[in-house]
Amino acid sequence: MEKLNNFIITQTISWLTSNRTLEHLSKIKVEYSFLIIFSEFEKLLALAIIFALTNHFTEFLQILFCLTLTKHFLGGIHLKTVLQCFGLTLIVLECIIHLGNCIQFAYSTKFLIYILEVLLVILFAPIQSENKNDISFSERIKFKFKGIISILFIISISNILQVGKESYMLCTLLVVEIETIIALSFSVRKKERNKTDEKSPERQ
Repeated sequence: MEKLNNFIITQTISWLTSNRTLEHLSKIKVEYSFLIIFSEFEKLLALAIIFALTNHFTEFLQILFCLTLTKHFLGGIHLKTVLQCFGLTLIVLECIIHLGNCIQFAYSTKFLIYILEVLLVILFAPIQSENKNDISFSERIKFKFKGIISILFIISISNILQVGKESYMLCTLLVVEIETIIALSFSVRKKERNKTDEKSPERQ
């Protein structure tokens, strides 16, 4: 599959650059963007087939909708390979479906999950990866505002779907919150480790 992706990407870039030259750095960025798009498409297609065969396709679409909206603003745990990412996503989706089938959330618990999601967006969104440049303060505020609107939209949809369906979205939000907290803790540890590494030569 990787060889096929590389072949398609090479042919696509050749077609796009047939009438113009592309700088080396720009070419690398385009190749990386195509690779991400193809990898995500293949992952989603494989997941869709798995959940369609297990009669959980509707739940998969509902969870995917919720994940797409929330993870855009809060990010999550990123693994090194596509296979690892696929495996983790499959496990997370299976857990959400099974938990959603057996857990009934009290009103107070629902409220806490929604409030925590909003707080994480207000305090930390967007959570930048190493591959992204820092954004300005005004852009950050706009991003947070969009994140809050998305969460309010999810709350509205989940309340409309209530009977047996709301629990899937609540479990999804809970998983995103746990991932965000783990990602933030790793980020803090990494910054502390980098500071220690920078100070150690000075002591010597």
